[in-house]
Amino acid sequence: MDKIHYFHESLQYSHESSGDPFWIKFYEFHFPGNLGTFALNENGQPQYLGVDRLVLLPSGKALYVDEKTRSCVYDDIAIEYVSNDIRKAPGWAEKPLMCDYIAYAFFPKQSRKKAYLLPVPQLQSVWKMNKLQWLNTYGSRKAFNNGYKTLFCPVPWDVLRCALLGGLEFTEKLEDEDIPF
Repeated sequence: MDKIHYFHESLQYSHESSGDPFWIKFYEFHFPGNLGTFALNENGQPQYLGVDRLVLLPSGKALYVDEKTRSCVYDDIAIEYVSNDIRKAPGWAEKPLMCDYIAYAFFPKQSRKKAYLLPVPQLQSVWKMNKLQWLNTYGSRKAFNNGYKTLFCPVPWDVLRCALLGGLEFTEKLEDEDIPF
């Protein structure tokens, strides 16, 4: 029998891990000299829009980050495309988010912690471009919750990283490029 996940238990685990000293190191690595990071653990609109943490830069700019934490290490990023199959609610890969980044972390009990910083606009763009291919190649998985399922696609990190890097480049397509001579 598959394990049933309960939203409030998962949220509590997320809030407990948000105080881990790992996050201070992670944010200092990615945003050197930041003026501070602030966990936003209230369950409300910011959490729904994907904001778990605010990072304040020396320029005064505030960055919003959604923290995703898995308790075991995997070689994939579980891209959530449906958050609730009963309500047909889109997952974080497909719904409008307020956050700038997703901090996707692995917090295993017996080994080193690891996290990736994923830029949300680029992540959602490459998901949109590759969704059908990735679902056909890597499949869809279900997380069983209390009365509903969350659907995700386990995309290998190397594949997602290459897609994100490729998605940063744009070359104009000329109208006559498709015309054979």
